[in-house]
Amino acid sequence: TGYYLFAQHTSDQISLNLPFVWLKTFITLAVTLKKWLTYALPLEPVAVELEKRTHGRSILLRSGLVFLTVILAIGLPYFGLFQSLVGSLCAGFLVLVFPLAFYLKLFGHKLTLRNRLVHVVLLVLSSVLVVLASISSVQEAMDLWNGVPAPSGYDATLLEST
Repeated sequence: TGYYLFAQHTSDQISLNLPFVWLKTFITLAVTLKKWLTYALPLEPVAVELEKRTHGRSILLRSGLVFLTVILAIGLPYFGLFQSLVGSLCAGFLVLVFPLAFYLKLFGHKLTLRNRLVHVVLLVLSSVLVVLASISSVQEAMDLWNGVPAPSGYDATLLEST
């Protein structure tokens, strides 16, 4: 009910709803610093594998990966939708589906029938949620490409310029 009462008075970015300007500034700086310091972490496995296959050239490969992600972020209109699709597919499976499936595979024979049933139900529910989140992301992207107005928080001029 809070959203329905105050939605028109709230910003999409949660930190902009804070009451003090100095607090908004501090939170924004902290989030920016966190992004700068952890940007390379998701690229690390890719960089290590590429370095093994190319026998070195570490600086060139890592710089190329950073350049590639910047080009993708600039070049893909509605990059947030792309991120939500990748997130719903990858993170959903890694966090929800795979742990349950592996646990059932490794220890299912030791579980009671009730526990096994609970894990199977959770596995099915998690799989359905991952599929629904992915479908929702694809539908949003298709709507934007077909000219349906963008949701709040997306810059419509990005799509027009491509």
